[in-house]
Amino acid sequence: MSDYMRVQSSNFDFENAPAFRKVETVPIVNVVFAVGNETVVTRQKAKDGSEFLETTSITRAGDAIVTRTPGDSYAVPTVKFEKNFEIDPTNPSQYRSKNFGRAVQVTKDIVIAAPWGEDQNIKASGVIFQNRASNEVYGNQQHSFEGDFAREAKDGSLMRLTESLPVQMAWAQEKGETAHIKDIESRMNASARANATPTGTHVALNK
Repeated sequence: MSDYMRVQSSNFDFENAPAFRKVETVPIVNVVFAVGNETVVTRQKAKDGSEFLETTSITRAGDAIVTRTPGDSYAVPTVKFEKNFEIDPTNPSQYRSKNFGRAVQVTKDIVIAAPWGEDQNIKASGVIFQNRASNEVYGNQQHSFEGDFAREAKDGSLMRLTESLPVQMAWAQEKGETAHIKDIESRMNASARANATPTGTHVALNK
């Protein structure tokens, strides 16, 4: 993983970062509790469709093993699981998250020491997340974060990250959320750069 730049949580300014709240729900059948010493491997897909190893962890008895999709599983210590998840009172067949915090998007592939004792590899455009429920810092891949989280305003209102960036920007401007506005602007600029035609490239036009 020599192409990954090692970072520490102290490298990030969370106090001035935008706030997010996890809105993911997990079917109860997707959660099993560990006997202990199971190896949980978390693999993710890169933008080009290839898979890469994000992290591994060794369970302790009672840890919750949460599976979102095949190959995308992670282990959560019992106390942390109880702190971050609860049975959804509107749908007892699923858990809902109580997770909230602040996040900073990364512009390079990075590696960070995760709270569970292993390295975590995060691709560019993912985020480093400070969980305010547990005070832990760890990474989230872009597609997982955007699927699981919503922007949170000071008044408690939410804006799903699955909405388009212009819709998110209109919401942030209406709420006067400076940190969210800066974050969205950064994401818009990154998207524009990614979609720009490289200098010297000639685009053929259909006649």
